[in-house]
Amino acid sequence: MDRCTDVVLNSYVRIARNIKDWKYMSRLTGAEVGRLNLEQGEAMEKLPEFSFRCLDEFSFSKRQIMVEENCISPESLVSTGRYIATMEGRDPFVVFNEDDHIRIKCFARGLDIFYAYNQCSELERKLCEVFEYQSHTKYGYLTSSVDDCGTGLHVYATMFLPGLALDGKLDLFFKTAENSGILVKGYVDSTDSIPKGCIFLIENKMSTGNSAIEILTKLNDIYTRIIGLERDSRKHIAETRMIDLEDKIMRSYGVIKYCRKLNIWDALELIADIKLGACMDILDEVPDDLDMLFIKMQKYHVLADTMSSALDKDDEDVDCMRADYLRKKLGIKGGTID
Repeated sequence: MDRCTDVVLNSYVRIARNIKDWKYMSRLTGAEVGRLNLEQGEAMEKLPEFSFRCLDEFSFSKRQIMVEENCISPESLVSTGRYIATMEGRDPFVVFNEDDHIRIKCFARGLDIFYAYNQCSELERKLCEVFEYQSHTKYGYLTSSVDDCGTGLHVYATMFLPGLALDGKLDLFFKTAENSGILVKGYVDSTDSIPKGCIFLIENKMSTGNSAIEILTKLNDIYTRIIGLERDSRKHIAETRMIDLEDKIMRSYGVIKYCRKLNIWDALELIADIKLGACMDILDEVPDDLDMLFIKMQKYHVLADTMSSALDKDDEDVDCMRADYLRKKLGIKGGTID
């Protein structure tokens, strides 16, 4: 199966559910959250295959890593009463009491939203054994966001689109997205019109009024069209401006080799150039987990790799560590000037 990893970094599916006879999280008092936690804990004891842990049990640094991996929301760093449930050897996991009482999540490498959905759906059926969900005969499953009502389904693909950017075709891409009724945003928050690394999150706007299969099929078709546009642009660039592309990639390689510090924005751009170089057969011997570097360049991943505490390191220290870490992960020996 072609997961199109040259264009799609990963796929993500989330199924939201709320527990019957409980108010939404935004309307619960602290005492009510405590009682909800007790009910959830008692229910999860009936599913011994799950590990059910309060997020407060994890260190602050570990929770920061989970935020950087998009496993939990940033608000979960400070909010109490939030739990996570996992199953050993399984990709999907469950986060309790973010905006919804239950959020079942799964990431998959490349384009594989059907796999991610099936994994989430299987867990949703297991949880249904111990929880009764809020639902409406007309509107389907009820969620904290009106857009998610019905299936409670939220889907996105993280797409790498440097070809469209270099070929001046991003306007065509945005028009395709707008006409298709999907939402496009940058991988990380930025004020730039083109996200750092040309990485986009492309997600469904609404799930109301459509079945899960209809939503997934439509999105998969859209992703396939975007993949085609990106590959066409890369082919056009290779045919018309290959020397410029090689120059861009080799300059980035040189920066990685000789730089002494890297902020997160520069790191994302450099990794993107290395990935593009690998996809275009300009570079070889890149690590198999190259795509993970887009995540691992973030602050708390860098600190964890060096077993350093955030209390001991300022931003400049982290930037210096990031440069060394990137060289290590790419197998590039640091350069010196004699």
